[in-house]
Amino acid sequence: MDGTLAALCDLRAQINNQRMENKASQKDLRKPIDENRRQRPPRKRTRTEALEDVGHIAA
Repeated sequence: MDGTLAALCDLRAQINNQRMENKASQKDLRKPIDENRRQRPPRKRTRTEALEDVGHIAA
């Protein structure tokens, strides 16, 4: 009986080690963070600003 429990403990340890290795390899496969995506998008222009750029309103 003791031999069976020892074998089960060894198997459990092996499975836990494999899980930890898999987690580590999955972290390596993640996409690197793109710094450009962290930046805020430019603010939308107001209608007045857009018309000034086109030249419809004299500033």
